[in-house]
Amino acid sequence: MVIIGSCKRNHASEGIIKSDQDTIYLSSKEFKKTGFEYGQMSKRKVSRNFQCKGTVALSSQGKAYASSLFEGTVTTISVEDGQYVKKGQLLAMLQNDEIINLQQEYLEIISKYDFSKNEFKREGERALDDAGPVRQAQVAEVDFKVMEARYYALKEKLKILHINTEKLRSEQMSSTINVISPISGYITKMDIALGKHIVKGEPLFEVINPAKYFISLKVKERMLDLINEGDKITFSVPGNEEKTYEATIKTIGKKVNFSDSTVSVYATVIDSIKPAIAGLNIIAEKIMDDSEGYFLPLQAVITVKEQSFLFIKENEYLLKKRVFTGVRKGRFIEVKGPGQLFSATIVLNSRIFFMKTRYSKNVKIY
Repeated sequence: MVIIGSCKRNHASEGIIKSDQDTIYLSSKEFKKTGFEYGQMSKRKVSRNFQCKGTVALSSQGKAYASSLFEGTVTTISVEDGQYVKKGQLLAMLQNDEIINLQQEYLEIISKYDFSKNEFKREGERALDDAGPVRQAQVAEVDFKVMEARYYALKEKLKILHINTEKLRSEQMSSTINVISPISGYITKMDIALGKHIVKGEPLFEVINPAKYFISLKVKERMLDLINEGDKITFSVPGNEEKTYEATIKTIGKKVNFSDSTVSVYATVIDSIKPAIAGLNIIAEKIMDDSEGYFLPLQAVITVKEQSFLFIKENEYLLKKRVFTGVRKGRFIEVKGPGQLFSATIVLNSRIFFMKTRYSKNVKIY
């Protein structure tokens, strides 16, 4: 913001008076002393490159941990760090003799479950035919429900252990616990060793699916009109700049971060990123079509705290106007603002004047 400091001396001798926060009065004599250069905006052709910074992020569906819901001792490790695995692939095997007890109990409960089911059906039919007491039918029902609960509970436990209960036989019981990959992806972390005792629920493998990466971008508010949802953008990662990746803009945020005048934009990655590291800084860009814009020398625009201004001359007044800036081309910058600015008389070296002359004591830029 440009503020005219209060001045008690006569403006005829000093040349500056306080009018308001957007206007400076200069006498004809002072105008000649300032060394101002005046001109109008020029129209230029430019290839617009939308460019912004961002980071690589991983969706909640892109990372998973493989663990065991039962404790055991590691007997086999089937994969290596960095290896690609498919969902359901065997990663390791543990041993726990209590697993045999679970399988034995399940096989025993099957017979008891079938018996209680048939008994409940028989006693229920007898009670309906008045051939047996109702109490016996009620007792048979209770026994059946207890057996049913135990049967399904054991079946689910064995399912968690990846044991096929349909094919389970007495001679096929095993003390092995299989650790299976929950998703397809790369093994990025391993905390396992042969002979190590594993605690229930302890993470053993970290698996990341590179297809689930996306990029989070911070786009300046003034650049939002250059992008739309569905647009294709390109980006590269440090260490592999020669390789560019494509992404599709998925979501454009609706809230402005006033600390840096940016809006969050999210894009889904079309190709797998290598190296794929969450938090990696990237630079994304979108090549725009050649078009025309209005440009001014860089020295004509003052930018303070993400806000840009220029000064136009009207008689003996300098009027401050806020503008938005676009792409830079050499020593010139694109300026966007009200239509009347394009034909106005503009101070082309206002930045030099206010930062390097004696008037900077009266006109402070914050």
